[in-house]
Amino acid sequence: MLALSASADVEMVQFFGLKLPAKKPVHQPVVDEEQEFEVIHVTNVALGENPADGPHVVKMRHGDQEVVLGTLQKGLVYQFPLDFCISQDVDFVNTGEQVQKHTSMTSQHACSCRRPCK
Repeated sequence: MLALSASADVEMVQFFGLKLPAKKPVHQPVVDEEQEFEVIHVTNVALGENPADGPHVVKMRHGDQEVVLGTLQKGLVYQFPLDFCISQDVDFVNTGEQVQKHTSMTSQHACSCRRPCK
């Protein structure tokens, strides 16, 4: 869990998207350095164009921990909102047969304190 204090200043906010190929984990690194760290705010996940039939389970892994974020399915659930932040490297996993798309926002913070900023 990331706790921001008065000594942490937001330097840059940036939007980006992430494509998750079918059945291949995608590693999402996060900046975590002595005087700078990054927070990724995950906001949405959606099926790609022309989705395949069947469930597409969206998972997030960190080390040996795995969390199911939700399930997408053509004709039922094409997208769903998410609202959480990560401050450590994770892997996103798509168990379906179709590319999924994540929408996120990153913010980089300068830290005037000494290690650790978390």
